Amino acid sequence: MSKKYLSTFIMLILIIIVFSITVYPTLYYYGHISDNNGSDLLVKINRVTGHTEILYESGWIDIEATYGN
Repeated sequence: MSKKYLSTFIMLILIIIVFSITVYPTLYYYGHISDNNGSDLLVKINRVTGHTEILYESGWIDIEATYGN
């Protein structure tokens, strides 16, 4: 392999690695739950830490702060 093809191959591998870490899959998984009133709430779960937040009208609220353990 010539240097040109080797450097192109290395750059392609680096681009794939960076894309797979930063873009797909995203850091957060988005889902929804229903509350006691029957309303659907958007839920954001961090794929690495498992930290979960719920979207209310006032913004993202930490689920542990709202509901405890």
